[in-house]
Amino acid sequence: MAFNRLHHVYDSPGQVFRAPYDRTVEALFDGAHTGEQLMRGTPGTLARLLTGHGRELLAHPPGPLAAALRTTDAVCTDWAPRAPARLSMATGDEQAVTANTEYCRDALLRNGVDAPVVDLGAVDHHGSRHLGSNVAATPAIVRLFGELRQR
Repeated sequence: MAFNRLHHVYDSPGQVFRAPYDRTVEALFDGAHTGEQLMRGTPGTLARLLTGHGRELLAHPPGPLAAALRTTDAVCTDWAPRAPARLSMATGDEQAVTANTEYCRDALLRNGVDAPVVDLGAVDHHGSRHLGSNVAATPAIVRLFGELRQR
């Protein structure tokens, strides 16, 4: 939906989202709904969320969508952090493919940055491993900042 707002990927939600989500999903991603509300308001699989056209857009993104995805894919390849970095992941994350973490780590390493991966394990929050990774990683990040401040 964010890409559509910037790059016009579809004309109406019904082109990419199955009923009844075609009428509700855009409102859920307004920045005001909680992760728990998002989880409750969407199905557990892409097959139940997306139309055939929606799946096709993901499998073979056209022009503007392909360009936008290339830009987001470069988040770990086109720079090198100047501060210590760590990457966190949760085993079995239902929203983020954990192979992305390894991809990012390898890309950063090619750019001269050794960013260790912290596997948070099977952490759940309100039924979501993805949300659980955020909850579990936050205290570790705060501790890291405290350690860095002491150096």
